[in-house]
Amino acid sequence: MVRWWFLALALLVPARADAAPAIRGVFVGIDSYLYSSAHNADAEFDDLKGAVADAGTFKRALEAAYRLDLDRPDAGQCRSANAISITLTNQCATRIAILEAFAAQIGAAAVGDTVLFYFAGHGSRLADDQVFDQASGYNSTLLPVDARKPGATQSTEILDREIRVLIDIASARGVNVVTVFDACNSGTGARGEIGEGRSRGVDPVAARPPVPFRARLAASGPGGGYRVHFGAARDDEEAREVGRGDSFNGVFTTAFAQALVARPDATFGDIATAVRLKVEQGGHKNQHPQAEGALRARLGGGGAGVALFEASAAGGDVEMTAGRLLGMTAGSRFALFASESDAVADGSLPLALGTIASFDDARSVLRLDAPAVPALPARLVAREVEHAWTGAARLRVAINEGVAPAESRLVAAVRALPFVEIAGQGEPALLKLLRRGDAEQAPVLVFARDGTGLTRLGEVVRPGFEEALRQALLAVYNAERLLALPSRPLAEAGVQLCLSHRLDHPVAQCPEPDDRQRRLVIDRPLAMTITNAGDIARHVAVLVIDDRYGITQLVPAHQGRDPPMEPMASQRTPAFKLDTTGLYRFVVIASDAPMATAALEQPAVRRSFDGACDREVEDPGLCDRVALGGRDGAAASPGAWTISIEDALVEREVGR
Repeated sequence: MVRWWFLALALLVPARADAAPAIRGVFVGIDSYLYSSAHNADAEFDDLKGAVADAGTFKRALEAAYRLDLDRPDAGQCRSANAISITLTNQCATRIAILEAFAAQIGAAAVGDTVLFYFAGHGSRLADDQVFDQASGYNSTLLPVDARKPGATQSTEILDREIRVLIDIASARGVNVVTVFDACNSGTGARGEIGEGRSRGVDPVAARPPVPFRARLAASGPGGGYRVHFGAARDDEEAREVGRGDSFNGVFTTAFAQALVARPDATFGDIATAVRLKVEQGGHKNQHPQAEGALRARLGGGGAGVALFEASAAGGDVEMTAGRLLGMTAGSRFALFASESDAVADGSLPLALGTIASFDDARSVLRLDAPAVPALPARLVAREVEHAWTGAARLRVAINEGVAPAESRLVAAVRALPFVEIAGQGEPALLKLLRRGDAEQAPVLVFARDGTGLTRLGEVVRPGFEEALRQALLAVYNAERLLALPSRPLAEAGVQLCLSHRLDHPVAQCPEPDDRQRRLVIDRPLAMTITNAGDIARHVAVLVIDDRYGITQLVPAHQGRDPPMEPMASQRTPAFKLDTTGLYRFVVIASDAPMATAALEQPAVRRSFDGACDREVEDPGLCDRVALGGRDGAAASPGAWTISIEDALVEREVGR
């Protein structure tokens, strides 16, 4: 299985009683910088006027939307804290103070809690001469109040990779993190909007990276924490603040606060859409807010475990941005909603129902059951409600038990699964189901083709056996169907993949020879670099199928959506570990159009489905996960998209 990796020291993960998940916050706003042009004539950046006010605006919106009791700074106070939040403004918002506050909130959070980190101030870039994990050669940075001291050779900015390490720690501890940055990292001039204005971007510099921040936080925990990030603008754009006199505000924060108050129950994806529309409607067409991560989750709630797809009305039909690649089939039925929030809400009624009438590699056309009244909105969200299994290859399963097939409850349960067929005696099969003897109390064991034990399903007579059987076999089927799609070698597909335990190599130079058999070491930090070696910009996704058929998306990270990679551009993932030995399959998908490949993710087959869910033994999220959905689809010849599959054997180090 894949596990994100980070440095860890010595605190324990707090346990939760039966309290509801909490929301904790760190709020930073900086207008007056120690080394800005207001205090140093040679400085290359100005103070701001609306960042501190934005931190207050954001907090008030959270209080109104979620009834949070956040800290309230006294007049003239630059630091304030209470049981759930910390606020740092101006001179109190130093590099160390910000990072320590963020780490403290992660350390105080229990499993299922959410830590929200809000920053309003200057952003910039710093030349990457140490880790070499940035294709651009620069790290994105946040400027604390003590940044850019004249004559300093070592930076005091906060690097994106430092924030990423803390987020990875939180994720392993089962803590969710939401970051909201009203800053930019482009160095353009004054903005000239309504009245005076200041850009929240500062020119990049070349300096030694800061002394690494070390958080005294344990890496241990159940995992499963999600990450969501909101940015005020693209990397090449300004994050604007506008106003008159002494009253200024950030365009992004204002829109975000309005979206929170208007729809407290909205998913992060719906909040992102609302913010983008509000910024554009406000006349700021050159600022495009960004969002990535678990966008189907809600603030304070868990991530949505169901695949959703973008759709739009097209005449009397609906066009959906998912096709053969994502397992669509003719005859599958979908419910249509106005928002992701509605699509994942229990009991929410759809605007319409439709059936796939036709599809290609990337898109499907839904024929509505009845004309929509009133007319459907332009943007729709589709959720599958019934999967139509086609004539594609089934999962072949052998059954070995001391019961005649006609009398076997196990055989009857397998035959009820439309994606499975039972292999005849002596015929090849991908899985073997074994039940010793003829007693119905004998547990059913599942073995892989090579004889490796996969899971223990329990007795066929116990409640829930059929669903446990379906989920275990469907996880295997979904992974095998993905691997069955026609693939091309990486070189032919115009993609380069580098997997290395050497974390410090330059991003564009893989230290491993191309002809090397991919052998990796269990539990050793690993970095993956992907390069678009083609001649056009393409969207690239990388998924890894582990030894228990779990599918994890590594690129884009955290279920996000990255912009297309330019020709010869490279991207490196955060470091991660593979924590079981065996064969791992890296699936690299490249396309000239955006892809919702996160819909292919699925949890691994559990080692045991026997008995009730034990939160001290099993993954705590498994009890709450939505059952897996089917992913079928006949294979097609790669056209505008390509698939490449690279195997890696994970072994133990010699002598261990």
